[in-house]
Amino acid sequence: MGKDNVFDSLVKDLSSEERREMIEKMEQNIHISQEPLDIHVEKESIQTIEEENVALSWLDKFIIFIKSVFLSKERLELTKSLVVHRIARQVSLISPELFDIKHQAVAGEFCEMLIDIANSVDFIRTPLSVCFGIDKLLFYSLMGQLEFPVLHEELRQKINPWDLAVRNPSLDVQEVKRKLADNLETSLSRINREDRLRMMDLTRTLNHMYQLSLYPFKQITSQFPDSAHGASLSASFSGVVNPLTELGRILISFNTPPSVKLLEAVFFLYYSHEDREVESPLEELVSLSISRCETLIQKIRNFNRVVPMTDLLKVMNGDPFLHLSDIGGGEDWFYFFKQYWQDSLAEQLRLFTREKKLEEIAHELLRYWDLTSLFGVKEYDTTDRFCTFSYSMAALNTFFLENYQKKLYYPMKIILVDGSFYKKSNRTEYDKVFQVLVKMGERIKWFENNLLPDGDSGRKLRTLSQEYREDQEELNRQVLKVRIGINRDALVILEDSLNCLVTMGKLMNGVVMGNGGSYDTLSNFSELGGRNNEELRQSVIEAADDVHKIGHSLQDFVNLEKEKMDELSKEI
Repeated sequence: MGKDNVFDSLVKDLSSEERREMIEKMEQNIHISQEPLDIHVEKESIQTIEEENVALSWLDKFIIFIKSVFLSKERLELTKSLVVHRIARQVSLISPELFDIKHQAVAGEFCEMLIDIANSVDFIRTPLSVCFGIDKLLFYSLMGQLEFPVLHEELRQKINPWDLAVRNPSLDVQEVKRKLADNLETSLSRINREDRLRMMDLTRTLNHMYQLSLYPFKQITSQFPDSAHGASLSASFSGVVNPLTELGRILISFNTPPSVKLLEAVFFLYYSHEDREVESPLEELVSLSISRCETLIQKIRNFNRVVPMTDLLKVMNGDPFLHLSDIGGGEDWFYFFKQYWQDSLAEQLRLFTREKKLEEIAHELLRYWDLTSLFGVKEYDTTDRFCTFSYSMAALNTFFLENYQKKLYYPMKIILVDGSFYKKSNRTEYDKVFQVLVKMGERIKWFENNLLPDGDSGRKLRTLSQEYREDQEELNRQVLKVRIGINRDALVILEDSLNCLVTMGKLMNGVVMGNGGSYDTLSNFSELGGRNNEELRQSVIEAADDVHKIGHSLQDFVNLEKEKMDELSKEI
């Protein structure tokens, strides 16, 4: 791929076999109980108060009749109160120490339980925000990699344009694109509907956990006053009912614990974040974080065991038919997984197409010059991704050695020495750009020598390798800075050369065409070269063509390779 998958970048120093062993070892040592988080499953209830009234025993109906007569209350209203009272008794039986139904109060111990959960869930908020934030596509890709490792490897192999091009050299760029798009669709079709739904359930579970981490527990805990000794005192039903109802919706929804693989994906991504300093071994960090999740999940189980949330909220709201709806939030995992691989393929094809364009420009120049290869600059090779202007520098070097020195220098030198320009400004410009062309070789040689082991940049790189030999990450960062500086040096040479070639092209074209424009011909052009004037004229015409050719090709090279430089600069 054009860039490493996030998990592979985390463990890039490990072989594929070692990666599998690491994951298997972690999963053997880590356990997340899949026992439901809430044991109080709500029984199916009658949907209307009228039906509830009909289902009452004859004694309850008689009592309600008497009360309705003496209290002047509606029969259905009394039935509703009776049902709420029955539910309240059940709540008192489960946790009499937490809820004072008679005084409509919640004990301070309930607040302490919530504070304990809030403290435990706090650590997961940031990792989950990374997964559901800007790195969502990466996260869903990582989920797929851990859940479907065979498919992941198949995708990596089958949508690589460079590998396909090597195996099928006759394919052009458009054929490569079509073939890879077909390969992607074929591979993704192997994920069946059941697996897609299962993965969607996993994302729903994780979203419920994320919503719990975002919940403002202080809205509830702030309702419990502190005693003189710092312990939490009781709070009224009316003070906590609204925020507790919202918390109840989250807890009722979050009834399925996340799997180990799901949490692995969360923390693999979290510890891969570029701004995060990771000192401990990856396996240790992920294992510790998952263990903390297991502790949190067990606390939620314990809380749900003593707090029948649905029944409690029915009592607090005075509504026996209160229904806490699921907060939802699950996303179509397959949609994002597919989008990740489509984006990855598009990015690879963008890089692949750019490299092919660079190769095509190079081949076109070689055909024009009748050469078999460009003369590259030593230590600045086209196969090295850090050498962003390698094609441009190789083309410029080849032009100077094979075209300028061997073919162009002679006619240009005659014009310099003996030519009489109609316009003084043309003479001034010609003298200037001729000197730039003459010194072009010196500047290329300086650049090349700078990269050699005893050159300035070569010595810097060697010094860095010694200075940061114990810190590979910092070494890579410092080396990248030096490499970017080298590329900037190359760009200065290239831009100066381009300006020179553009001007020389206009001057040479003026000499050949003689149309009296801004760039005019020579007053003695017909006399230059003496008896060999016709040969000189032909040489000047060819020189003008050669300068135009390298100028346009070099500009195309530089435009494409500037993109590479910009991409490399973003890695700092």
